[in-house]
Amino acid sequence: TYSAAIDNKNEYRPVHLKAGVHTDHRVQIDYKVALKHLILDEVNGNVAESFQKLPKYIKEINDKYPGSYTKLNVVAEKFYSLFVSYASSIEGFKHCRPLIALDGTHLMSKYQGNLLIAVGIDGDNHFFPLAFGVVKAENGRIGSGS
Repeated sequence: TYSAAIDNKNEYRPVHLKAGVHTDHRVQIDYKVALKHLILDEVNGNVAESFQKLPKYIKEINDKYPGSYTKLNVVAEKFYSLFVSYASSIEGFKHCRPLIALDGTHLMSKYQGNLLIAVGIDGDNHFFPLAFGVVKAENGRIGSGS
């Protein structure tokens, strides 16, 4: 399949992606679309590889910002959810108004999911970030290998 071939980035070209998508999904994509996809992967990194880096990211947060609260949930070796609240946000909440606003948005990557955020309101009536999380989409398609 084309996803296995992407691992060898030096030899993988847009024509290979076009052919692989057509073979695997019976969909024709334009050369420019394939090129854009490969460039974005090169610039932003591969989504599956990013999920694999989460444990190190959580460790770095806890090492560099003592007092932070982090929680990474992995079920059957697949990403399930992530929650992060930095120590400075936890400490700063003491100086916020007693109001928390919550919001979320859908992630539009291959694995989907939802990005959630909690904010407080500081003394100058500005948003103050408290915590963020990423949770599995309702259809269960999040994390590597899903």
